[in-house]
Amino acid sequence: MTRSAVKLQFIANEAARKASFRKRKAGLLKKLKELHILCGIDVCALIFSEYDSKAEVWPSEKEACCVIDRLNRTPAAKRNNGALDRETFLRRSIQKTEEKLKRQKMMNQKLRMQNLVKQFSAGQIPALPDTVEELNVLLDDVALIIKELEVGRASA
Repeated sequence: MTRSAVKLQFIANEAARKASFRKRKAGLLKKLKELHILCGIDVCALIFSEYDSKAEVWPSEKEACCVIDRLNRTPAAKRNNGALDRETFLRRSIQKTEEKLKRQKMMNQKLRMQNLVKQFSAGQIPALPDTVEELNVLLDDVALIIKELEVGRASA
């Protein structure tokens, strides 16, 4: 028999909430112990609750203080382990998108030229560009194809 999904919402019943807290806290501490043993890492937990007047510290106050001191001595850059702030993330994202756009424009340019070459070789006369800017792009495309052909001939 499988468990039903638990709705993540505040438990209104005080006794049920307290029982759930105790079970989940025990489960959390068990997971921390397993993580410590299996992976050999230092872990600690500080648990403040309305059910205890004093905070619970795991595994002990001394060991938790050692872990927290070690964390505080670690430089922020290493502590964040490569995490990016929003500005850096957005800057990198924009840069990657611009590079992708540049590659796509190059691919489109190459495909346009291949299409023109096919039209000329089939005896068709393609429509010429409407603007000077489009004509300049076309001339650049032709120059690029000529350069590729020259490089191909030189290497053959």
